[in-house]
Amino acid sequence: MFVEATTSEIKAIARRVLKGNWGKIFGVLVGLSFLNALVPEIINYIFPNFTIIPDYVNDMINIKVQSNVPLNAAVINNSVNNLYWNNWLYLIYAIFILIPLQLGTINFIYRFVRKNEFKIKNLFFGFEHLLSSFLIPIITSVLVAIPVILALAIGVVVGLIFRDAGAFAFLITFIPIVVGCVFSVILTLGLYMAYYIKCRSPQMSAWACIKESWTLMRDNKTRLFALFITFLGWLILAAIVTAIIIKFLGNFASSSLLYNIFAWFAAFPSILVNVYMQVAVTVFFLFSIGKIREKKATINDNGVTIYQEVVNQKNDTFIDEDEESIDDHKNLEQ
Repeated sequence: MFVEATTSEIKAIARRVLKGNWGKIFGVLVGLSFLNALVPEIINYIFPNFTIIPDYVNDMINIKVQSNVPLNAAVINNSVNNLYWNNWLYLIYAIFILIPLQLGTINFIYRFVRKNEFKIKNLFFGFEHLLSSFLIPIITSVLVAIPVILALAIGVVVGLIFRDAGAFAFLITFIPIVVGCVFSVILTLGLYMAYYIKCRSPQMSAWACIKESWTLMRDNKTRLFALFITFLGWLILAAIVTAIIIKFLGNFASSSLLYNIFAWFAAFPSILVNVYMQVAVTVFFLFSIGKIREKKATINDNGVTIYQEVVNQKNDTFIDEDEESIDDHKNLEQ
């Protein structure tokens, strides 16, 4: 279904849904950010020897440049050893905890917006559908990466063929890469609703959700892109505030663990923007499946205002009445 609502209308509904609930949703996402950011650091801090990269590979980093000026090998080696993914326990934690929680987070917000339902158990939806929580991001990531990989391959081949053409070689190498990135963005937007579809229809397979997302977003990609763009300014502002806080608190960090705790705290402004954005995207999804429609006002020949598709005259919007209806959502009322 084509989303006719403007980004301003979608965000206005999101604000009404969040009215009186900012703190609750923010608290949940802060808790989830703790699981995403700090728990891996704690795992790596307590169990530093469960590394994936062999020690001899780390030793190879201890090299010197031709000028005999030593690289800061200790720093480099330490950074490699402290990479989250270089720890077996983190990989297990990420696969069986973090990935399912991504689907659970979407489900939590979807249920809150759709049914005014604030239940922590909704966060565990991904654990009930482990296979889909793995397959959806894996398949979508592969599909999104294909245009970029092909573009890079074409760019390299073209660059080699015209390597003596100077600036022209750079241009014709750069063009396929740009085109590939554009196609990847289009695919990302087209497949973005797969998680939401899974939350709405748990019985659907991962591939069915992906196909349905592509069909659903056929005429709505630019609308979703425009919605994301409206949050760009807020995200940049939040990033600046985060950088300032990290710069200030980082001077007091005596360890990498303490530094990451400060960084987690500094990310709170970004989390707040993320609350707003995720609720707005959920509202967009409900528009796209026809669960929210605008009232269409027209004036007939007699100058009488006629409202079409009106169910509840109290609201500027209404939600289809079915077993999952949120027509009585208190925050959608004017």
